[in-house]
Amino acid sequence: MPEPRPQGEALLERKIAVVTGGGAKDGIGIGAATAIRLAGAGAHVVVVNRSAAAGEVTRSLIEDSGGTCDVLAADTSSAKDCEAVVGTVADRHGRIDILVNNAAISDLGKGHLRDMVEEGWDAVMDVNLKGMMLMSRSAVRTMSDGASIINLSSIAALRHSANVPLAYATSKGAIMTLTSALASQLGASGIRVNCVVPGGVWTPIAWRAFAAVMSPAEVETARERRRTSVPLQSEGTAWDVADAILFFASDQSRWITGQSLVVDGGHCINDPSYAYLK
Repeated sequence: MPEPRPQGEALLERKIAVVTGGGAKDGIGIGAATAIRLAGAGAHVVVVNRSAAAGEVTRSLIEDSGGTCDVLAADTSSAKDCEAVVGTVADRHGRIDILVNNAAISDLGKGHLRDMVEEGWDAVMDVNLKGMMLMSRSAVRTMSDGASIINLSSIAALRHSANVPLAYATSKGAIMTLTSALASQLGASGIRVNCVVPGGVWTPIAWRAFAAVMSPAEVETARERRRTSVPLQSEGTAWDVADAILFFASDQSRWITGQSLVVDGGHCINDPSYAYLK
């Protein structure tokens, strides 16, 4: 019989985890929540963020709870920056056990195909898709048997809407394919690669997106509609996504690779015509 696996705070004991897009800006989003969760499970977390100041907010939250964290400022769409991040982590800690590819942008590449601006499309693909490949390519050189890569997609890849930026939705679909391809390539090295696919969780990014085009009252109405549109009739948070990432980061998922786990309260299984009926 296999030995029982660690639980709770010891789940990631002595692991080195890198979380891209892990800064906290105007509140705790998926990246920051993930960094905090992994640190709480015993990992030493390296937060990688374009804004060092936002990364320092996450670090303070982790350290206030007794965890340990480094902050590195980097643009993950840059191969040079990705190599520098991995080099620094390797020099300080010797290896990377967990890579969470969370860094993404969504506010470029908006609009209908007829209005698509090439520069916006390229910017989204560079950060959301190429950035994952670059960070993974650099990180695997320091990874060994038992390591885990977790990529963040979105239900925008599964449920399409005219309101969702075309480049963003396309990049998130490609991330799911990238995940399965990397899992196939890296499996022989004992490196697992999985994907978490969040639904309409309420985060600072979601609030900013709604507030940019709605009054406060309209935001609350739209938020309630999102809540009631899912079978579980509850609102998802960054912590719900972080818990799924923690599962893939830990040995609890040691025999799972190449999978995409949808965390959406059941949104994708709903018939839209019944979305607001109770």
